[in-house]
Amino acid sequence: MEVSMNTTLNNKAIFSIWRHPSETMKGALGQHPTSFLILIAWLAGLSNLIDFAVSRNVGDRVAYSSILIIIFTAGPVFGLLQWTVSSYLYTLVGKWFRGSGEWREMRVAYGYAHIPIAWGMILQVIQLFLFQDGFFQSSPIYPSAFYGIMMILFGLIDLVLMGWFLVILVKGVSIVHDYSWKKALGTIIVSTLLIFILIFIFFFLFIFGVG
Repeated sequence: MEVSMNTTLNNKAIFSIWRHPSETMKGALGQHPTSFLILIAWLAGLSNLIDFAVSRNVGDRVAYSSILIIIFTAGPVFGLLQWTVSSYLYTLVGKWFRGSGEWREMRVAYGYAHIPIAWGMILQVIQLFLFQDGFFQSSPIYPSAFYGIMMILFGLIDLVLMGWFLVILVKGVSIVHDYSWKKALGTIIVSTLLIFILIFIFFFLFIFGVG
């Protein structure tokens, strides 16, 4: 019965999160649907790696097949790592802002905020088939203007998905920590800065160690 209730909740959440993000988030916090959250983390990791490869024009240097192998191999691992570390930092930093949330709840909030990003994977798969290797190149050549128009359209949709992700994330952090959206936004900003600092320290130590 519990599995059935969680499945029903998750099926509703992938649609209700668009219209009723706060209510959907509150309903999920008491359920802790781990398997659903792992799936969302996997999809978000894939989506983020695809975006990274596109933004860095990786296709100019790496073969299309190699890019896909790397993305679909490393994406789920990256997604789980991002979900774990980011939700922990949001919990920790939130307490600096006098929040009352716990990591278990924050993992739910962070995961549910990525539902729009997971939806974006559908669009990215379409783009992978439509644009192929040109999707990852800086100056792709296509046979007609249709492809350019489609790239612009997909880009606009991607901006909408990212914007709604941020809205849901702020609402989720605010609900978990039981404080204002301004403190929630501050928590996200400080946590993001900490992640960049940790990445910088890691690469510095790596380079120093190799040297």
